[in-house]
Amino acid sequence: KDQPEWLARAEKLSGKIYEFTQFITDVLGVEDVGARFNESVTYHTSCHVTRLMGIKEPPFKLLKNVKDINLI
Repeated sequence: KDQPEWLARAEKLSGKIYEFTQFITDVLGVEDVGARFNESVTYHTSCHVTRLMGIKEPPFKLLKNVKDINLI
């Protein structure tokens, strides 16, 4: 607010910034990256990504397509 010229630039740039899994699934349209991982894994959802950015599904879209994974 104190520097309106920077505010306009920041607002323009903010529309081009994505969380990585959001970019892969929502922008590129990729949900299966061909990964295979024959182990049990746990995914901890980031509070910042979930609460502040509202991103919930993209990480799970990618994880559900990992071959042989045991997601617990």
